[in-house]
Amino acid sequence: MLNEDGDEDDYPKNLEKVYRDFPSFNVFNTFIVDDAPGNIKHEINKENCLLIQPFAPFSVDKVRRDLGEEGIDIALNDTILEDVENISHIVKTDIGGCSIEDIEECFTDQPVFSKKRIKRMGLGKLLKKYTNPPIYELLTIGNPKQSKKFVMVAGKKKKKKKSIKKKKKKKSIKKKKKSIKKKKKSIKKKVSWSDKVNFKNINY
Repeated sequence: MLNEDGDEDDYPKNLEKVYRDFPSFNVFNTFIVDDAPGNIKHEINKENCLLIQPFAPFSVDKVRRDLGEEGIDIALNDTILEDVENISHIVKTDIGGCSIEDIEECFTDQPVFSKKRIKRMGLGKLLKKYTNPPIYELLTIGNPKQSKKFVMVAGKKKKKKKSIKKKKKKKSIKKKKKSIKKKKKSIKKKVSWSDKVNFKNINY
């Protein structure tokens, strides 16, 4: 795409061209669906994009791989387009719930998938982090194509904080176990080795 100076820019599938040529489309009501991260992870498109899993049962590599049973299952159970349709409906509903004044104010400063709107639309679970560097946050469906320069950050499960009551219970149980062990040791000490021998020598 050529910029205003007539030079080629570095932003593939630049949505600003759409906004410029079609004024009714803007950052508030327009988003792009793509399976190539390079087309949408840049600063112009990243909050107006939906990254999807590629429909490639034979793999995304240039050399086709054997489909296999797993590949057949993935292809037959693919629901990506249905998910895109559902998200489009959610976005449309969100726009419909705003007044004309609100929409006009948000034309340039509230992208479709800004964090504020993602939260409002209940799409937070689809916001994934990618790194290597910098860190990107993109709305994602399925398992997108990844590479050395574009890696999904695995979310670590946070350990639940143990309550004070549970900690106290564990401490009391440990103390009881220690006291039982001490009692057993003291009983063993009372019965000496000579006592054991005398018990053996008793004639019944």
